[in-house]
Amino acid sequence: MTPQTVHVVFDDFSSKDNILLDFDTALQFRVTDAVKLVEQYGAMGWFKNNIQSQYARIVREAVKGQTMSDMMSSPTTAAEVDKEVTAAIRALVKDRGLPIEILDVTLGRARPNENVLQQMNETAAQQQRQKTLVAATAAEEQRAKEQEARAVADNAYRNKLGMSIEQYSAVTIATINAEACKAAKECYVTPAGANVLVGGR
Repeated sequence: MTPQTVHVVFDDFSSKDNILLDFDTALQFRVTDAVKLVEQYGAMGWFKNNIQSQYARIVREAVKGQTMSDMMSSPTTAAEVDKEVTAAIRALVKDRGLPIEILDVTLGRARPNENVLQQMNETAAQQQRQKTLVAATAAEEQRAKEQEARAVADNAYRNKLGMSIEQYSAVTIATINAEACKAAKECYVTPAGANVLVGGR
């Protein structure tokens, strides 16, 4: 017989760390005796009447043994859980004498429910803001250290030249003006305190 698949959705199954997870599971099976199945259980009655509630319990217990992180991101854990559930369902089918061969059970990818997902997104955004704030604070502290080091170096250089603070400031301003004049098309230097008129007569 051709393999068939039953899809079952489970919502709000709690993980080991008490996070509610949703699953879209798939149970793949093959009918071994179609006549017996139809006569005794109906076309799909075998699952609803003999497996469905136990299936939910088996999946719930398997999920309860794993953390949300492992269920969502660990392929090894997902494979182990699928294997555990498959074995339990096979044993159940055999115990009930159903003419069914369970080929495979997969829980699919675990998904936090909407409320949990929203909380996770808010937490991630808050953590990112905190990282940004820490980085900005560190950059500001670095700038302050650089400015302090530059001031210490300037003061040491001034002392080496034997200049007063006023003299060194004047030299610094003159140097800045000279650099500005190099980049300008025209440059006019006026004595300190002189009045400068722009335009007019």
